[in-house]
Amino acid sequence: MSLVWAAGCRKDAPDQPPVVPMPAPSAPGNIPVAEEGGGDPAGQSADGKAAVAETRDRVPFGSLPAAPSEPLELLATKAGNRCRAKDANCSLLPPLAARIETDVKTARALLGAGTDQQKSVLLQALLQTRSETTDAVLVEQLIAQNGQLNTSVVDALATRRSTVAVQTLVGLLKKTIGGDVIHIVDALSRIGTPEAAKALQAGLKAKRLRPHWGTICRAVSRTLDVGAIPEVAKLGAALNASERQAEGCRGAEVALRMYQSGTRLALNVGAEQKRKPQVAIHQNADEPNALRIRIVTDTDKPCESVEDVLQLRLPLDRTGAPVTGHGVVPQPFIGKELGSRDVVYLFRLDGLTLKRGAPLSGNMHLDVRTKDQPRVIASGSFSGVYCGVQ
Repeated sequence: MSLVWAAGCRKDAPDQPPVVPMPAPSAPGNIPVAEEGGGDPAGQSADGKAAVAETRDRVPFGSLPAAPSEPLELLATKAGNRCRAKDANCSLLPPLAARIETDVKTARALLGAGTDQQKSVLLQALLQTRSETTDAVLVEQLIAQNGQLNTSVVDALATRRSTVAVQTLVGLLKKTIGGDVIHIVDALSRIGTPEAAKALQAGLKAKRLRPHWGTICRAVSRTLDVGAIPEVAKLGAALNASERQAEGCRGAEVALRMYQSGTRLALNVGAEQKRKPQVAIHQNADEPNALRIRIVTDTDKPCESVEDVLQLRLPLDRTGAPVTGHGVVPQPFIGKELGSRDVVYLFRLDGLTLKRGAPLSGNMHLDVRTKDQPRVIASGSFSGVYCGVQ
């Protein structure tokens, strides 16, 4: 059964990619079912051996250097004089970040009463810290001095899945309006704690957030809470629903029903259903802090496949380990550029060992739509193999 339910056109929404409304399924039977005779789940060749090229298991995790012995205030002054504003690649930032981790008290004081240069460079370095001890300081920087939401801080807290940020983000969601809602909702879905999931579901009943219900539905599905199916289904089928609401909530319903039923992975590109879809995960040699997820088709050697239907980037956690057992939000590549995470309704890795040839499994529901390429829908429980460093 094809994964493409409908075709049409609509005006672009500011917070979502060009999309086409999908009719809401009324029963699990409406969820797309993969064709029989799929590929080998562990990515094995005919002789039963793992089809993995002889490469390293993983790239050494990009840890911070040893903390300098100089006082933090002096280091911040030096970095402030040499690092340009928003230059994340300035060579003085990593040692400054390491020093912040050893003197959080002084960092907090300088962020409050230091010079403008010190405040700017300390915030840049703070984004590169890894220790949980700096999370609370980051949370204090969520609102910039000009009263605006600091989206770089929001993204950093979401990437490290900082649980200490949830309470503040939930509080901000209750009073934030406009585009900032999207950043906060995205962060809560990526952190994914029960408290975050509860706040997102509450947002589906808040009339003030009605313009963003489609975005919130998508965020709810990322938390894997199948108990939310009745609410997202109701909003997706509402007669007065906007296109964004109908699309986001219907897609969320499909994703959660798929997750609930355990449907095997099916992949459609345009009107064509691809054979034997599999997942191959690797690390790029120049990306020590992230994994590349590739969806490949019709091959017994997924690690050796030179073509992929879709590729996604998934950050490792703050210790350099893959995030498993929870909903995560990888970022898709559209051509050679990173695209919007809006296309990710649900993604979960059951388990993953960063050792070449290790089997892997999980669930996904992705709906990728661009102006110049066929629509890609990948939905279902998947199997695959970890391919090491490429």
